[in-house]
Formats: sequence, structure tokens, C-alpha cells
Amino acid sequence: MDILNLFPVPVIHRNIANLIDQQTLNDMLTTISKSDMLQNQGKNLYTYNRELLTTDYKDSAITQEIQKTLEFFVQQIYGEPNSKIRLTQSWLNFNPPGTNHLQHNHANSIVSGVLYLSVNDKTGSFKIYRPSAQQRMVIGKTQEWNEYSSEFCRFTPVFGDLYVFPSTVVHGVDINESDITRVSLAFNSFYVGELDNSPLSKLTL
Repeated sequence: MDILNLFPVPVIHRNIANLIDQQTLNDMLTTISKSDMLQNQGKNLYTYNRELLTTDYKDSAITQEIQKTLEFFVQQIYGEPNSKIRLTQSWLNFNPPGTNHLQHNHANSIVSGVLYLSVNDKTGSFKIYRPSAQQRMVIGKTQEWNEYSSEFCRFTPVFGDLYVFPSTVVHGVDINESDITRVSLAFNSFYVGELDNSPLSKLTL
């Protein structure tokens, strides 16, 4: 008997800690003031500035590596070797002790991601949830959890962990049970150039 894994959700996970320059990281964190932040329902703070990687840090090793990963995602995973994609939005998230990051996805984006800059094993797990179209109709009877029965996958990130995924993917972060503020850098992307060359649906961005 074969079990066919049909239409899996692709998520890239890699660690780029060796590319994070400490001076760049310090500058990025110290230039943010409380007046530059907004707060969501989970009391997660995030920067009003949504262009961190495309303005002040556009030439940083972090930005260049994220851009390469985005290109790999659409060209290799999505099978679009001629597609061009670029970073559009990027911002910092700050989760003080006792706060969380509620379930959400990213609108107006193709591929999104998060890079962890300040974490430990108690700052909260990163969770990716099962797509709504694949949710089970009856729950509560499961006794063994696996990739087919679980409603979410949980990861414990370390410094420099980078996760890249389709922007439609619902994700969130558990409550920060540590005594430090969890810091992450999130980003979105979108296509550049011609999306289709057919007469009826041709679009150039």
C-alpha cells in the first residue's frame, strides 16, 4: 500500500546566523523607538517602517540572502525559471514576555518569511497551521499525532533561523514564556515584470 503525499505545503528552513553582522543587527535594533511601533491583538509590537530591507539595509548580507531564497522558491519549487520576484515589505516584530503572535497570513504577497534575531527555547514556538481546505471534518478522536493527523506543525527557532513559505500559509507564535523579548524580521514579496503573455490575462508589473 502506498500513501501519496498530494499537494504538500513547501516551507524552506535554513540557518543564516553566519551572515548576520552584529553591527548591522545592533544598528537595526537600536534605531527603533517606541514611537515607531504599532501593536496587534496579541500585544505583539511591530515597526511602522515596512521597508527595512529595501532602504537602509538593501545591501546587507541578510537582504541578499533572503532575495536569493525567494528566487529559489518561485523558480525551483514553483517551477517558474523565468519568474522574477522582489522584496516588497519588511518589518521587525517584538514580543515581550507574556505576549504572542496570533494566527495570520500575509495579504498582497506571493512568498513570505521570518528571520529570528533574538530567541531562546522559551520565547515561543513558531507554528504553521494546516490549510483550511485540508482540515479534517471530525476532530477529537485522534490519539496519535503525525503529519496527517496534526492541525499544526511546531518549531523551536534559534538565532538565525529563516523560514520561507507561501504567503497564504496561516502561521503564528506561542506565548513568550521567557524573560527576554523575542525579536524577528518578517518580509513579503511580489512578482516583477510580465506575469502572463496570453492575450486575455497578460499583466506587466
